[in-house]
Amino acid sequence: MIKKILGVILFLGSYQSYATTWETIDKGFWTDTAVWLNGVVPDTISGDTFVINHPIVISQDLIFTSGAYILITQSGGICGHQKGTLFNSAKLITYGILELDDLVIDNGSMHCLAGNVILSTSAKVIGVNGKLQVEVTSSFAVGFWFECMLPDYAFVTEKTLKIDNQMVESRLQIHPNPFTHSITLQHMATATSKNDQLYRIIIYDYLGKEAFEQELQSVDSHQIILDFLKPGIYVVALTNGLNKYYSRIVKQ
Repeated sequence: MIKKILGVILFLGSYQSYATTWETIDKGFWTDTAVWLNGVVPDTISGDTFVINHPIVISQDLIFTSGAYILITQSGGICGHQKGTLFNSAKLITYGILELDDLVIDNGSMHCLAGNVILSTSAKVIGVNGKLQVEVTSSFAVGFWFECMLPDYAFVTEKTLKIDNQMVESRLQIHPNPFTHSITLQHMATATSKNDQLYRIIIYDYLGKEAFEQELQSVDSHQIILDFLKPGIYVVALTNGLNKYYSRIVKQ
């Protein structure tokens, strides 16, 4: 396994000898000594090499400084509502899962070769040489809610809001999006959902907390004033008791 990983790193042309190489040998929290091959917990601010073969959960921001190299293998993942930063020549390559609130690439680089990257808040590629590359075999999404389920450390996308991609691509249309003052709902009726039914709209913030709720007699076209919401990403849920439709909105 080690030879295979090192072969991948050499192939990508980004491996060199660093002070310490950290490799996971089990799933768990970043702070568990049993997670790491050498039985020591690495610092969350580091310029070392990290080989993440297992799902691990973080409880504080990860900052990778000059020279850092992070490889998330197909069986590995990093999950936590924290911020990740790649400074200077720090490089992150992932075949697995990365779920964070925020990602900043400042003169560093990230290459998503496979797997899934989910950020619940934002993603910024800043700095002179900040680089983000996403292959078609992987997915990169911003605005999704996720949870790290314990004790199995399974990374579950949007468990709180129970939203999947099919639900998001629903017949619920919202404009303008992004918005500053109000939104207008428009729902395309189907055989099992009529526009003259009683609907309930619920708006959640990105933490999964309810921010707004209202009953609607019709959603053929309905304007809702939301100027009280703070700027950010929200999820709109519309239900008539039989069907549920979701869409994301951004308050500027």
